[in-house]
Parts: sequence; C-alpha cells; structure tokens
Amino acid sequence: MADVFISYSRKDIEFAQRIHHELEARDRQPWVDWQDIPPTSEWLDEVYAGIQAAIEYGPARIPHRAIEAAVQPLRDIRDKVGMDLDILVDGHAHFQLPAALRIAEALREVQPLWLEDVIKMDNLDTVADFRRQSRMPISVSEMLLSRADYNSVLMNQAADYVMIDPTWVGAFRRLRGLPISLKPTMYQSVCTIAPVR
Repeated sequence: MADVFISYSRKDIEFAQRIHHELEARDRQPWVDWQDIPPTSEWLDEVYAGIQAAIEYGPARIPHRAIEAAVQPLRDIRDKVGMDLDILVDGHAHFQLPAALRIAEALREVQPLWLEDVIKMDNLDTVADFRRQSRMPISVSEMLLSRADYNSVLMNQAADYVMIDPTWVGAFRRLRGLPISLKPTMYQSVCTIAPVR
C-alpha cells in the first residue's frame, strides 16, 4: 500500500522520478501517476484514489510516528538542496484542525513556502483559525468555488496565498468578477491570473 502521494507537473517528470527513487530507497511506497490519466477517466476520481491509497489514518488524528515518517523525505530534500528549492505542501483538504496543527508543527523545520489546503475547506472560519494557530504560511486554492468563498478568505485573513484555478471556478469568463482590491500589508501574496476577455 502506498504511503506517500507524489503530485507533479509533466515538465518536472525527471525530478519526480528522482524523488520517487529516493523514497523507494528509504523503504517508502510512493504513489505516482507516471502515465497521463486516461482521458476517459474522471481525473479527480483518479487523483483522490491515489491520495486515499496513501492514507493510513483518519483526518482527525494522526500518530506522531506517522507524521515523522511522512516529513522525513522533506527533511532529506531540504538537507540535499538547502534553501535553494521551495517546498510546497498540499494536504488535499483531507485533515481536520487537530491533525492539521500537528502536521504544521512537524513541517516547521522544513520551512515550506506554504501549506496548501491542509485543512478541509468546508468551514472558512476554521481555515482562519488554522492559519492563526499554525503560524505557518497558508495557501487556499481551487477548493474554493465562489466569489463569496474567496471574499471570506480574504476578509478573514484566512490565507497568505490565494490561487484561483479557472477550470474549477467555472472557466475564464467567471474570473472577471474575482479580482479583489487588497491592502498591500494584508497578504504576502495573491496568485492570480489575468481574466481572458
């Protein structure tokens, strides 16, 4: 059974292969999609199936030993490349607040650029609470589907980074209403794309 889920861009396949090899050398069992997911498959179902295969514990509680084992490959990467490579961690919105806080604490020494969607996106007040308690840079992304969701994140300072994926929010035409004026001191970064007209 897989115990690590690897997500990568096809242009970075050689790097993903090196990480996969390093993990296997450490007796880990990574799940990775080496072939493109067939066009006949439901893409999201395939991704979630891979994530589910890597989950040994539930979203509310994860033993420290499991967290330590999961963070070790990131420590190894940090040891090899130093601070020359940003590490971004995506939790796929699987975890509840107690487990997410344990994960964030374990990742602190790795100094990730951000923790993306570690906490479930079903309660944005809890996402804001996670940001405050974790004291880590938090990113929210395509799990948010409406202007109201993005507005709530921004107004409650629930994230340091906001990414908008046009394929999830209903194509490019709906993005016209999403850009929101921000005070420069409010957020470190907002990743946006230009609306296509």
